[in-house]
Amino acid sequence: MRRSFPATLESVEAFCQELRQSLAGLGPAGSPDAFAVEILAREAVTNAVLHGSHRDPSLLVHCSLRIGPGRLSLRVSDQGAGFDWRRRSQTGSDVDLPGGRGLELYRAYAHHVIFNARGNSILLIRNLSGDRHE
Repeated sequence: MRRSFPATLESVEAFCQELRQSLAGLGPAGSPDAFAVEILAREAVTNAVLHGSHRDPSLLVHCSLRIGPGRLSLRVSDQGAGFDWRRRSQTGSDVDLPGGRGLELYRAYAHHVIFNARGNSILLIRNLSGDRHE
């Protein structure tokens, strides 16, 4: 599945609805893998819209989803300037703040989190053998 869409919150919702349908093969919506992938995707595309593209509908968010045997990969890229993910990775998130928990969500639900050097593209990989803490 590959999609590009304008950097709007409405587009995020439309993408997540389509994603939910694509994930039906992973089990019911509440299954650990389906839940984790939807959380990861929603967080990544929302960050691309809000922080990367500053809700500028003239900019695009690009997503690709691949599901293979036992593994799922999700890449989300935006046309923004990026961010210093190395610095952010070294500081913890304040869970009491309304934002800033994206990296913690990625760590909790993805098995691998890879940013490009610029910080405007993320690759999230999840092994599909169940909950990562098993």
